[in-house]
Amino acid sequence: MSWEKPGSDDILTQYASSHPVYEWMPYYTRADAPRNIQLEDRLFSKETLIHTGIHFKRYEEMKVTVFNGPDGFKPMHTFEDSPLDNEVKENVLRMGYKSPTPIQRNAIPLILAGKDLLGCAQTGSGKSAAYLVPIISNLLALLEKHPEAQTRRRPSAPLALVLVPTRELAIQLHADAARFSYRTPVRPTVIYGGPPASQLRTNLASGCDVLIATPGRLKDFIENRGVSLTNIRYLVLDEADRMLDMGFEGDIREIVLNSPMPHVLNRQTLLFSATFPRTIQKLAEDFIVPHAAKVRIGRIGGTTKDITQNVMYAEDCEKRNMLFEILKTKVARTLIFVKTKREADICGRSPIMIATSVASRGLDIKDIMHVINYHLPSDIDEYIHRIGRTARVGNPGLATSFYNENDAMLAPALTKILQECGQEVPDFLEQYIDPDSTYETPDTGFVTKEELVQEEEEEDGKPGGGDSWGGQEKASSSGWETKDTAGGERHDKEMPTESGWSAGGETSTGTDGWAIAEPPSAPRSGW
Repeated sequence: MSWEKPGSDDILTQYASSHPVYEWMPYYTRADAPRNIQLEDRLFSKETLIHTGIHFKRYEEMKVTVFNGPDGFKPMHTFEDSPLDNEVKENVLRMGYKSPTPIQRNAIPLILAGKDLLGCAQTGSGKSAAYLVPIISNLLALLEKHPEAQTRRRPSAPLALVLVPTRELAIQLHADAARFSYRTPVRPTVIYGGPPASQLRTNLASGCDVLIATPGRLKDFIENRGVSLTNIRYLVLDEADRMLDMGFEGDIREIVLNSPMPHVLNRQTLLFSATFPRTIQKLAEDFIVPHAAKVRIGRIGGTTKDITQNVMYAEDCEKRNMLFEILKTKVARTLIFVKTKREADICGRSPIMIATSVASRGLDIKDIMHVINYHLPSDIDEYIHRIGRTARVGNPGLATSFYNENDAMLAPALTKILQECGQEVPDFLEQYIDPDSTYETPDTGFVTKEELVQEEEEEDGKPGGGDSWGGQEKASSSGWETKDTAGGERHDKEMPTESGWSAGGETSTGTDGWAIAEPPSAPRSGW
């Protein structure tokens, strides 16, 4: 992909460089860690700040469903009043966050409480911060209890692992983690395909508490003993559906199931995505404990109403002229999607990026006002991710798509999305209109039949049952229950500690009835 702007570096150069992180010295303490003004200027520059849009309050109207939450759980309403680490809270505010989004409001306290989690929310809704912020906050408490942690010796033994599909997303998340962990001993590191392995090994040797990685490169480092997963406390799969689409399922299973990574019952596993296809359902079954917490914001596979979607009929031979006409009249920052790298050949000093699908997942490209699908994708999930590059955190956006008969396979699903978002359906798609379509459709796979019944009963004002949130089964008082190795069920007793910390632990009660999981005093083996 290409993007040039007068007076700025090429974005690929930025991607290829290592993002700066705060250098924590052994003699620092949390109370007297000095500020680094030059680093602050770079980490928290105007270009990196979060700008919520005029439609941010619409998030309040979105339906939020939480299943299997701990007893007494309450969503987070503000960052300031949360039990997050104070320095992490300061960094969140430095980044421009004012109010948490629905996924952050619910996921952050669930992660702080030690729950395994499946989180589904629309693109641009703040999923990355929803897991990075609580993980870094919890790791700070962990490192204070275990200052002898040997995460900075070779082979690097991170405490948290975030797996992502592309190097672009890996670098973006590393930059975010560097901001959230500023002036703390938590050190994020990133490895991905492209740079020389020697350069990445040097970065790892400098310290690695949070490792953000693409599956293929991580597998290479594990095989060459450059990374050890024996101390993993948190495993995050971000954009897991994309990783499977790209053929990484074998690598992911090898990393999670066949490496020395702690068992699912001795780690916390989090899966976030905007979609939840069958392949991800199977992955979740294998990697996450039964009855994990589930957070659903809006409808799975849906998109935001803040995006104005225009679908225009255009034969292939007409697309270029139509594109130029659009660009003449709309000069806002524009992202154009094409099928192949070969077709991404327009590059000029204007606020235009031309990209293939690599930019469609997870990337938070700043201030995109207009997304153009020069070529429509072959499936609706890809369409949702593409147009989700605009209208981030409540800002309005525009999506224009060129459609012709070659896209007929996408037509029914595309029409349904237009209907659900209250958008105009063009006449050439009217034949696909479903008169019975509603704004909410049943979810398949993300929730069980029992959980759907639970949700319906709660909406009707009836008490819920079973182990869904509000049901009869109580969560343990520890804030996150321990897990039985035989059946994967949660119990109030602690696990044996021969393979590391027990899955339970001491708890302290935070504000608003939150239960915060604290690591027990017994260190992991090898620490």
